[in-house]
Amino acid sequence: GQNAVTSGIDMGNILNSGATVELWMYRDPNAVANAYAVFYAGGTGERVLNIAENWEGSNNNDFGNGIDAYDRIYLADSHASMPQDPAWIHWALTKDAVSNEMRLYINGEVEGLNANAATAIGTVTDILVGGIGSWGDNIGAFNGILDEIKVYNYARTTEQIAQDYLAVSGDAYVCDNEGTADLTFDVNDDCQVSLEDLTEFAR
Repeated sequence: GQNAVTSGIDMGNILNSGATVELWMYRDPNAVANAYAVFYAGGTGERVLNIAENWEGSNNNDFGNGIDAYDRIYLADSHASMPQDPAWIHWALTKDAVSNEMRLYINGEVEGLNANAATAIGTVTDILVGGIGSWGDNIGAFNGILDEIKVYNYARTTEQIAQDYLAVSGDAYVCDNEGTADLTFDVNDDCQVSLEDLTEFAR
């Protein structure tokens, strides 16, 4: 659609220790560039959280506390990891304010990393779905469908992101076990180590 939706949600500073945004998106393959503002959270003159799809050929994913004070993960829309339109895409962006690390996940796998994301997360006074708040509700409005939008006040783990993707997609195992040595024992490929894995491992 061409109309952004303002939520009116005042989240205050609950994201200052970390955050995760997860959503499913279906992009209109006929939409022009610069029409993919997916999710925006901010305050007065602040860009706290921004996800912009195919903005002049790039996918920009930001956490910060001002229009020009933010950390970003950039991914070219032509990147090999980007599914070709039309397709449902599971998108997740995380920020750990302790380790100062941001991660971008596409369809359950890590596709972008910013290990020096030290800019503090600002105060959220409003959330805008499908548009960019600082430029008006309908400028750059997302063309397509958004579903199952979730916001957490902590950085979800690689396993949790993968589990969410697999639960809906039914796809084959995608869990990225980078930095998670315990997944060596994930025998049944569900992105978690459970009694089922230990039973299989003991055989």
